[in-house]
Amino acid sequence: MENSSRCPRKIRQPQWRNYLEDKVKTLRKTYRLWGRAKIKIILEREYKIDVSVTTVGRILKKLILQGILKPVLFYQYQGPLKMDALRREIQEFENMYNTFRPHQALQYKTPMQYWASLGVS
Repeated sequence: MENSSRCPRKIRQPQWRNYLEDKVKTLRKTYRLWGRAKIKIILEREYKIDVSVTTVGRILKKLILQGILKPVLFYQYQGPLKMDALRREIQEFENMYNTFRPHQALQYKTPMQYWASLGVS
């Protein structure tokens, strides 16, 4: 019996351009809790880049493996266990969630964008 390698002869090369990788990296560094689906929607809506969720996921995986991005971990409060500090952290999270984070139920708009589109101030 011959000893032949089981490694693939050809390894798949990335099928995306560097500018797409840079956009994904910038969005993920700015909004570190966003996943591939939200990043895809923002790329389509804001930058007019047509890309699949799978491609965005592959780019994120590559950037994480290279150590450029860190994987998203569940939120862990590291501060002192005092009610004032905890309330401040919760208010900051609520502000980010209700102001900057796009929501799937609102057609991937932030709540502020959604209210503005309804004409409510």
